[in-house]
Amino acid sequence: KKNFNIGFFPGSRENEVNRLLPVINKCIKSLEKGNNNLNFIVSKSKNLNKSSFLKNITENSYTKIEEVNDINETIGKCDIAVAASGTITLQLALSDTPMCVMYKLSPITYFIAKYLVSTKYISLVNILAEKLAVKEFIQNNVNEVNIVAEVKKLLYNRDYNLKVKEDLSKVRSKLEDNK
Repeated sequence: KKNFNIGFFPGSRENEVNRLLPVINKCIKSLEKGNNNLNFIVSKSKNLNKSSFLKNITENSYTKIEEVNDINETIGKCDIAVAASGTITLQLALSDTPMCVMYKLSPITYFIAKYLVSTKYISLVNILAEKLAVKEFIQNNVNEVNIVAEVKKLLYNRDYNLKVKEDLSKVRSKLEDNK
């Protein structure tokens, strides 16, 4: 049976990463139950301390915290990804990796941002696609119930997975046209 690699990309800003790691940990715990064919890769940005990762993520035979010089190396190993909103979503789109996006700010920052930013979507992928190509989880919706359900849908619903890939390839074409 094929092993699926699920990549978690919590971003490179310490505050954001610290908000997302506990949720990622819960997602891994929930997904590993009864799924022996899943491996988890948690991407760590070079500028971040590994200790904050180790506080939240238990490394073992199927869960690795990975820091590489080239993020594309990590992306290349992933069948699907759960990523913080940011340029990583574009890098994942360029590699046709189905994903969902997490966005969690401090409550006050989010409150202010909501008034300042008028955009339908938070992830660059969806902004470029001009539609909800990949599922976005924002603030309190960044939780293991939502993310695990989406990860399972991306893993086990072939039609859904292909639809997401199709939308991502359109985003990739847009990006490549603008090179």
